This record gives sequence, structure tokens and C-alpha cells, in this order.
Amino acid sequence: MKEKDSEALFAREIRKRGESEAWSADIARAVLVRRRKRFVIEGASGVTGLAAAVLVVALAAGLFDSPAPMQNSVSGLIAAQVEGTYAEVFTRVQVAGKSESATTEDLGGYDSMDEMIDVTLAMR
Repeated sequence: MKEKDSEALFAREIRKRGESEAWSADIARAVLVRRRKRFVIEGASGVTGLAAAVLVVALAAGLFDSPAPMQNSVSGLIAAQVEGTYAEVFTRVQVAGKSESATTEDLGGYDSMDEMIDVTLAMR
């Protein structure tokens, strides 16, 4: 008996909602709100993905190069410091009694620029 009552109640509610304009408008409004929300979320994620792809392509294409002018200016500064240190150290050596040929021979004995810098700084 309860089954027939619940089935009849269920059928009545379905019929009532099917005929109701307010219920149809509420359902349509809820569907549109969900679609709009999903559209905004998918659009935002699409824009973010597109921006990431553009950044990767720009980096791969070399549009964002390392700052070469700054690197060159630093290299020039370092070269000037090395030359100044060399001139100062080997001028003192000549004053101390070594000839110019002896200082030139000293330069030929270094395996690398780093070794020459370390030795000349130690002489200071």
C-alpha cells in the first residue's frame, strides 16, 4: 500500500513540475549559471595555457637573450683591472732589479689566465 501511495505522490509531483512555468524557469536559470561558470573557468585556463605556451616559444626562439651589453662591460672592467694589476706588479719587479725580458719570460710560464692572476695578486 505504501508503494502505491509513494508512486502516486511521485507521479503527481512530476506532473506538477512538468506543468509549472516557475519550476522550468528555475531549472533553466540554474543550467545557464553552471554553463557560464564553466565557460569562465575553461576560458581562464585556456588563456593561462596560451600565455605559458607563448613564453616557452619566446624563450626557445631566443627573444629573451641574456644581457650581452652588461656582460661585455663587465668583461672590459675585469680586463682593465687585470692589466692594471699586471702593470703595477711587474713595474715593481723591474724597479727591484729585474729586466723587462725577465718579466716577459715570467708571463710565458703560466698555463692559464687564472694562474697568472693568482700569482700576480700574490706578488702584491
